[in-house]
Amino acid sequence: GANKTTWDARAAVTNVSPFNAFVGFNQSLWNTFRGPTKEDPPAEIGSGGLAPTTTITVGVKELSLSIADGATPPDWGWLIHSSLTTGFTPSRSTIIAAVERTATPTVFLHTPLTTGVEVFYRIQGFSDDSALGILEAQVSDTPT
Repeated sequence: GANKTTWDARAAVTNVSPFNAFVGFNQSLWNTFRGPTKEDPPAEIGSGGLAPTTTITVGVKELSLSIADGATPPDWGWLIHSSLTTGFTPSRSTIIAAVERTATPTVFLHTPLTTGVEVFYRIQGFSDDSALGILEAQVSDTPT
């Protein structure tokens, strides 16, 4: 489609494959703490979505995050921020995963973790054209 055509054009200018053009451009967005994009250039008008509601299920050295859509779901996926410190400020260095949004809820398994050490999370959506959504309030739990 149209997105493939623009990635082909970017690839031709830099003499790399369309895949490498896609990955390289998205890494440049990542370096400025912006969401990934399927579009070139990103319009940044899509919906990153409203804050989700995450339920945590405790397991042995693992936590399973069940991420339910907010009132407006993201167009593409979820950025999962995590820290061992309460009240942390989400940044690109706190993202442990970018996962595609599936039928609600999206499930993410965080493992391996240390037994008895509380883990804190803040989750936000992102659109297919680089827009970030609203951050969820901090949630946490402790693996057994």
